[in-house]
Amino acid sequence: MKLLVIALIICCFYCGCERPTESGSGDDGIPPGVPEGLRVYNASDGEIIIEWHYSNEPDIKLYNIYRSTDSLNFSLIDSAFTDYYIDDSLDYDTLYWYKITAKDYYGYESGFSGVVSAKPLNLHSPRIPRGIKINARNWGGKKSVYLSWLKNDETDIAGYKIYRGDEAGFVPDTSSFAGFTGKNEFEDSTAADFYHFYFYSVKAVDNGGLVSGPTAEVYDRLLEEPLLISPPDNSAISDFSMFIFRGTGAPADYKIIVQTNRFFGEVWQSDISSASAYDTIRVNAPRGVLYYNTTYYWRVAAFSASNEPNSVSPLFKFIISP
Repeated sequence: MKLLVIALIICCFYCGCERPTESGSGDDGIPPGVPEGLRVYNASDGEIIIEWHYSNEPDIKLYNIYRSTDSLNFSLIDSAFTDYYIDDSLDYDTLYWYKITAKDYYGYESGFSGVVSAKPLNLHSPRIPRGIKINARNWGGKKSVYLSWLKNDETDIAGYKIYRGDEAGFVPDTSSFAGFTGKNEFEDSTAADFYHFYFYSVKAVDNGGLVSGPTAEVYDRLLEEPLLISPPDNSAISDFSMFIFRGTGAPADYKIIVQTNRFFGEVWQSDISSASAYDTIRVNAPRGVLYYNTTYYWRVAAFSASNEPNSVSPLFKFIISP
């Protein structure tokens, strides 16, 4: 008996005689203590952050978050596994009340904490959108300028205002307003003139009408399609040694693509740059890649301000004859 007591004392010394954890010996039947220190950390722009003292009881699984808009009728809205909670997408002018409980791994829930309240007033303008990119597109006869950017991380963003100018340094105001979108992308189909530079800037707008500053300008211009010369479409060509095409009316980068069917099966590509307008460009055909009596398809894409094509030629079909 004395040896058993000594063994228990040693076990408590090294392992602790605290409440069981999730992997402990079992249910002690005791609810967790009431959480302490609940307070509002921040409240603004449709977002309220509350925080509290994290319990040192080892079997705490989570904290339940209760919210009310009348201080009387609380509803469970979420659970947190940390010592804070962010409640977002709220009405600016509504007063919200919060209280929390702790819950352990055995399903026991503590009593309610004290109550805190806050109103998430619309105090700050959104941050300037980041990562704006531009891609003028002359694809399949449709001309437009496509913009994209990173979505703002504020939770009260209503959308984005798009501004367009005809020269660098334009003022993004009502006179240059080009459209509004609720997404982090915008396609301007009214920008349709070849070789005309279009300049753009974007502002974020929140649900209260506050507006961010403008992004840096981005610009691009629409290019005509490259004109394929050789091999001609639907041709059987012998003594084949090079691809020939005419470039656009402005300096551009090009990519020749050869494939085995109309939709995929790429077997070769080549990148070319030209600093001239309407330049006739010749590119040697690859050796050991293209074979006699095999049907191939080729096209040329032109690039300007983006990794996406600016313009794309029609797809030409050819066979190499022995």
